[in-house]
Amino acid sequence: MKSGFKFVLIPFAIVAVGLFLIASPGLETEGCACLPPPDDKEIRRLIEIAEKGDTSESIRATGMVASAYVERSDERNAQVWRKKAMEVGDPHTLYWLADRIGWKAKDEPDTNRKIEMLREQLSLLKQAFPNRRMFDPIGRSVYASSLRSTQATLTVLLDGEQVWLKRAEAGDPIAAYHMARFYFYAELDQDKRSRWEEIAGKAGDPELAHEMACCWRKSQKDLLDGDAIIENARSREDLLASVSDPWVRSVFMSDLDAAQFQIRRRLKELKESEAQR
Repeated sequence: MKSGFKFVLIPFAIVAVGLFLIASPGLETEGCACLPPPDDKEIRRLIEIAEKGDTSESIRATGMVASAYVERSDERNAQVWRKKAMEVGDPHTLYWLADRIGWKAKDEPDTNRKIEMLREQLSLLKQAFPNRRMFDPIGRSVYASSLRSTQATLTVLLDGEQVWLKRAEAGDPIAAYHMARFYFYAELDQDKRSRWEEIAGKAGDPELAHEMACCWRKSQKDLLDGDAIIENARSREDLLASVSDPWVRSVFMSDLDAAQFQIRRRLKELKESEAQR
């Protein structure tokens, strides 16, 4: 493993969230000067789609109208359409709202209030679940990680940090995953987070194994190490089973497949390059 792991390996959901938000139309943050705000004609077009009925296109358009008003600094209309987007279950809007609560919860000093905020975050994420297939591939990975991470963090807060820390120190890889997420999403401590991410990833947690294996590896040794990490994660049926939701589990397995494909393609390219010398 490369030195500097703890500084390079920010949780995948955090690294990918920027790409996710950029790739998801209408979810630019306030103040983004990348593109001009949608004009009246574009908003009318989106509203027409939103009012057509209960389809994926209309659900997504509802959230995009809300975001369009945010970009135009029209908070009154943004609130109206944000409420509509929540009611129809636009997963992008629900994720965005949940993510905002999660970032605020990090800085909340009162544990009981932090628990309330994480419960609200988890509730919004669960509201998005029925329409989860509307996310693009990056969005699915970010959403699945956020759902699992929020639940794990909330569990540690409810049971007590020391309860889960004791299990992790005793060698429980599931507890190691919980502590890795706790030290980022509840109590920011990068050294502790890095330590438990590495322990859980090496043990075979499917989500953290993917983060360890992907995607910086280029040398033959690093690539072979990454392939071994993925193979180990595949063999740990107990840790795969610990991801209780089948869909979330399938997302992590798909991520492992993609990372392994990339690793083996790079290994093949290295072998061909060496053969040509």
